[in-house]
Amino acid sequence: MSDYNNFMDFFTAYRDKNIHKEIFFTLFEDLYLKEKTDMEKRISKLPINKKKYNLQQISKEVFNTKIYFKKKSELTMYYKVQFEAMLYVFEDYYKMIIEFKNKEDFYKDEIFNGYLEYYSSLYCNILRIIEESEVNYGIEASQMAILRNRINSYETFISSLRLKNNLSPFSYIPALNNSVFLIRQSIELKLKNILGIDYIINSDNGKLIKIPGDKLLNFVFNNENIKVPNTLEIEIIKKIHNWTQIFIHGGFVINIWQIHIAHIVLNDFFSPNTYSDTEKKIFSIYGSVKMSKDYYNNQLETELINYLKKDPNITNQNIKIIKLKDPEAIIY
Repeated sequence: MSDYNNFMDFFTAYRDKNIHKEIFFTLFEDLYLKEKTDMEKRISKLPINKKKYNLQQISKEVFNTKIYFKKKSELTMYYKVQFEAMLYVFEDYYKMIIEFKNKEDFYKDEIFNGYLEYYSSLYCNILRIIEESEVNYGIEASQMAILRNRINSYETFISSLRLKNNLSPFSYIPALNNSVFLIRQSIELKLKNILGIDYIINSDNGKLIKIPGDKLLNFVFNNENIKVPNTLEIEIIKKIHNWTQIFIHGGFVINIWQIHIAHIVLNDFFSPNTYSDTEKKIFSIYGSVKMSKDYYNNQLETELINYLKKDPNITNQNIKIIKLKDPEAIIY
């Protein structure tokens, strides 16, 4: 068994270079089993449904932005979903880290160290929510973790300056928040670029027109002429999109397992694919979405303009779409 009492001691020793690489994974595996068992034991003492959720069930509920509850039943449901999600990610990241077991010089691997950084933060966030739930249900917590879960304007601004110069953020906390921002941006860029939009202007004054991401989301996913992966559910993507707004504008860094779940859910939206062109297969990094060449060239723009002009903020504007040379979709 490990000489370390918990993952926090283990991660601290690793950062201080006090764990030899030859025994790293033996210690890591022992601690993972110990910590997971302890988490499940503590959760089992709470008055929460013991039914297991699969990833789809987790994805449908975990991005709920409500965090204050008047009814105990709502609070219980909140904890249930978050516990299922955090244990799923705790196990998933364990598997991702274990994949480095046979890799030479894994200590020097940037990705490996990034995984450990996230796992360390994940572990602390898991302890926080378990302890919080124990207090709410009148159970004496074994310990109370002190965890900063807000970013301030100073470190956000300094992180912006550093990122401009291709440096790491000010600290890991704004890095997590930036990750959520990039999820939001990736969704909105994907939707815009699927439709071949570079930008949209008011042709009367040349000013850019801001198009809300949720409007493009509805247009793409409710359009029978645009084929998106059937693994993607519009309601879940809407929840993720809304969750990113709250996370970013509030400066929150809580329940960070949600970030990993969002990446899993959205993966098929950004995955490359192949398509047939006469007798050969062509690989495309934009292969997740397809539409016919006839629809794209002859109908899409008119339909999109008519759809956008239903928005009261756009109704009276003369819209002009400036198109991308290559849309982020397979046009066949």
